[in-house]
Amino acid sequence: MAKLQIKLGKTVVHTPSNREMIPEEWAALCTSKIMGVSDMAPAMIRDQAFAFRDQIEHVITHYMREMIRSDRYQLARNLAMTGHSDLAAMVVEQ
Repeated sequence: MAKLQIKLGKTVVHTPSNREMIPEEWAALCTSKIMGVSDMAPAMIRDQAFAFRDQIEHVITHYMREMIRSDRYQLARNLAMTGHSDLAAMVVEQ
């Protein structure tokens, strides 16, 4: 009988208090899952890796904000089409 081995990585729980996570927090969490940087790497390589990780985080943040904006406009459009223009305006204002 074959053995099934499952190896789990490190589990991180991030829970802000009395609010939802903001895109920057989601991007940082996502980036840490995509890319790790070894403390044992040579300094020059480690510095390049950290710089690259920061760029990845900024790109993820940008597209998360674009996704949120797009979703809000789609929601506002749907609200307006069903006769709730007042609610649609409130969604877009945020």
